[in-house]
Amino acid sequence: MFEVAKNEFSLVARNRIIVVFVVLVLAWAAVNTLGYSRTWDKLQQDPLNIDDPFYLLGFGSFFYNLSMLFAFLSMCIGIISIADERSRGSLRVLMTKPLYRRDIITGKFLGISLFMLLLVFLGYILFVLPLIIFYGGPVSFSDFLLRLVSIIILTFLNSSFTLGLVMLFGIVLGKAEALVVSLAYIALEWVIELPSVSTYLGKPLEIIDPVILFNNAINPNSAYYIFSPDLPQFSTWLGYSMPYIVLMVAEAVAIVLVNCTLFNREET
Repeated sequence: MFEVAKNEFSLVARNRIIVVFVVLVLAWAAVNTLGYSRTWDKLQQDPLNIDDPFYLLGFGSFFYNLSMLFAFLSMCIGIISIADERSRGSLRVLMTKPLYRRDIITGKFLGISLFMLLLVFLGYILFVLPLIIFYGGPVSFSDFLLRLVSIIILTFLNSSFTLGLVMLFGIVLGKAEALVVSLAYIALEWVIELPSVSTYLGKPLEIIDPVILFNNAINPNSAYYIFSPDLPQFSTWLGYSMPYIVLMVAEAVAIVLVNCTLFNREET
């Protein structure tokens, strides 16, 4: 299993999609830093009456879109890892090795997830570090580190959950079908918001939608949004968010177990 994970980590790191993604994040981080300069100048002239503008106007201005970008990247890698390898026949070669099928799925998931964790960490550092260097950081660095680590973990869990779902689609469907279903599932949160859908299926679908779980974790209560202007205490926010965080972890583990079970039963 660990050899599969190591090999998958290496394959993903060399993929051209990752190169394009890193270049995109670097360019976006540079634009974000330059754009924040205008906000910074206005703050010096007319300070806002909020506890810490760094969160709301600096960190809070990019983290959500960045987390969604990582989820989309997980979807792309998941398609390549299972559906694409099945269509090219390379997965069949791996299955001839002296490995349990569950080790193949678990190893692939662990390898990609570890790479995504490192990439998420790098992505947030590329955005945050220039803001701190050029414009100054938050009022409390210890509190900021707790919130930054929390966002990194939540983004990672969101990406891992998405990866597990896409791997599931790749196991039970063909490459083209898996891609279509994956794109549809990523957009599920917009479907849930439709009144005709939310009335009957909103709550059940919210439990299995990674984006909505992520949103509920960062904003479990309108008064305890992690980056709200009045900046609630970290412990207070964490207390309200913990059920959603536990659910994200549990569902990521559950989807891997489901994938292993289905892959074990496959004949091809």
